Order: sequence, then C-alpha cells, then structure tokens
Amino acid sequence: MNSPISNHEKSERLSRLRGLLEQKTLDGAVLFASPRILGPATQTAGVVQYFSGWSVMGTPTVLVVPLAGRPIIVVPGKNEDRLMRHRCGGQFDIVQLAGRSWTEAIDAACADLSISGSLGLAGAREMTLGNFGAWAQPNDRLVPLDADLAAMRMRKSPAELALHEAAVGISEAMVEAAIDAVRRRVSPAQIMAEVEFEGRRQGADISRLWLSTGPNPPVTYFEMFELPETLDMGDRIQLGTVVTCEGYYAQTLRTISLGAPSDALVEANEALQHMQDVAVGAFRVGAALHDVVDTLENAIDAFCPFTRENDPFRFQSCHGLGLDYVDPGMAPALSPLRNGDTNPQLVLENMVMEIHPNFNLPGLGHVCLGDVAVATPTGGKWLGKLPRTILEIA
Repeated sequence: MNSPISNHEKSERLSRLRGLLEQKTLDGAVLFASPRILGPATQTAGVVQYFSGWSVMGTPTVLVVPLAGRPIIVVPGKNEDRLMRHRCGGQFDIVQLAGRSWTEAIDAACADLSISGSLGLAGAREMTLGNFGAWAQPNDRLVPLDADLAAMRMRKSPAELALHEAAVGISEAMVEAAIDAVRRRVSPAQIMAEVEFEGRRQGADISRLWLSTGPNPPVTYFEMFELPETLDMGDRIQLGTVVTCEGYYAQTLRTISLGAPSDALVEANEALQHMQDVAVGAFRVGAALHDVVDTLENAIDAFCPFTRENDPFRFQSCHGLGLDYVDPGMAPALSPLRNGDTNPQLVLENMVMEIHPNFNLPGLGHVCLGDVAVATPTGGKWLGKLPRTILEIA
C-alpha cells in the first residue's frame, strides 16, 4: 500500500521546501519526527510525513533533504526500513542505523548527499540530548525551520481534507459503538475497550477514547482503572475520541444520557451548540484566526459562572488539526492565553479545526461538545453528520 498522498503532491512539497532552503541560503535540511504513537503528546510527528507520505509509529524518523537529488530517510532498524520502503519508497532512499548512533547516521546521510554547509533543522525541541547530541543543541550551523514548515502545512490539500473526512467518519462510528455498548449496559471499562477496538476495525492508525460517567462527571478519564464498575439510570456518559486516519486527526465529543436528561443538562447542551455555531461562523477564509477562539471564549464566559482561571476543569476550547493533534502553525493564534496578535494569522481555505467548548457548571459538573470543521469563504463547515444533541438511551 502506497501513501494516499500522490507522488506529484509530495514532489511539490519538496520543491517548496527546497525553495525555502535556497531563500535562506541553506545547503539542506534535517527534519525530525517523534513516534506517531505519542499522539497528542507530540507536535513533531507530522514533520517527516508531510514530505515523505509516512513516518514510523513507534520510533523517531529523520528525513535529510538536499537541494537536489533523492532525500534520505533514517530509521532505527529493518522493520522500520521495510515499512518506509513499502509506504514511500521510490522517491526516497531509506537507511538504517545499523549499529550507529542517530548522530552518526545523520552525519553520514549529510555526507552522502554532499551537504556540508548550513542546514535547516525542524523538530529539535523533541530531540533528546542522549540520542541526538549536537543535533539537539542550537548552533551557528543549524537554522530553525519549524515556523516555516508549520506555515506551509496549515492549508490542507484536497487529498489531506479527504483523509480528515475519513477520520471524522471513523470517529463518529466510534461514538455509535459507545451508544450500542451503553444500551447493553456493559461496564465503562468495556465501553472504552469496545470503542477503541471499533476505531481500529474501521481502519484508524490511532484509536483512543476518554470517558467520564456518573450523574455529574467532574473531569475526563483516560485509563480504564479510573472508571467506575457499573452504569446506573440517571448517569451520563461523556466521551471524546482521538483518531488518526493515515496520520490525519479527528475528534468527536458527545454526551450520552442513561434516561431522560435533566432540563439543566439540555440547556447546557443547547448553549454548547450555540457556542460551536458562533465559533464555526468566525472560521471564515480571510478572517483573523484568533477571532475563532475569542468568539468562543466570550460565549463560554457569558454562560459559565467560572472563569478559565478558577474553573475546576477546563481544557482548550478549540485547536487546529493536521498530521499533529495540535496543528503547530495554528496553535499560537488559537491559544486562549495568548498576549495579543500584532500580525494576525489569517484563516486559509481548507484549514481544519476542532471546536470543542467545555467547562464546569454548578450542579452539573463538566460539560462539553466537540466537532471538526473545515474553513470555507462563508465560514466553517462541519465534516461530521452525528447529531449534536444529547444522545438519550432509555
């Protein structure tokens, strides 16, 4: 199976990278990607895959790009070598560490490609000093490329958008599996196991679920041992998926009610839908990207009695999606804690974002709702089809 990103598209991306290197008078680039299995814990996993079409799930991957000629992908061993040749061979040479350190292997790749001068480096913030030595340390020879590559990756191509849509479809199938499991009154731990299995069955690379149950769930839980043993009438089940399809992320947050939801919970859900709608309306091509989070945070503050600072549990209300769970190019503008924008990032066509307002309410605990949208000239468009109302089970 080859990468769903065509060789032509990958060639265009490499050409843009080489144009950037020439502009900065650099002789080549070294791009580092953390293992993709780290999921939301990394913001470098997509750096190599964007150009090569794939990167390794369980180990780091390094891509060395010359100004001309075939780039070299450095991987730890024979299994990773086989995988990368299978997924993106033809345009790239694959080399193994073969008993060398990462530093030695990267130096050898640079020598093989006749790269001897200044280099662009991306992903250094996640390179460990023990494995990568001088490559993990700033020096006069290395020029950071992270911001430039993040900007390059924000606008999604049609092929990338199709993969996000596929990931959303898997994510919503996982929510449907959760509904079925609740109907059968299985334990919360089994719900988590069945839902994560469903994501993998549907073709997800990464399939994770957080879950919280009870009359008034206070937070979100990521481990089976944190969950209660049973479900009872009157409980609500809040859940959030984290899914990748061919490396591209999606997420869905929903509430399931075991029995009729309270009037207060219905009111909260309607407010959450309104918050999503005003935010997705601001996700308009050409608008300031920070308007999305400002609009959303203002709507939350108007409804929630807690501030972000004193809320018992609130996570970020929206974030960009791509080959990383938090798109690094969109992250600064979408931080609710940023200190203004003197040169605001504009919304680009086919940017992809998750909009998931969440906060605590007295007597209800934590409430949330989350969906993925793509930017268009008239505002964001939801990529999913699952109803945003509370999913009631008698």
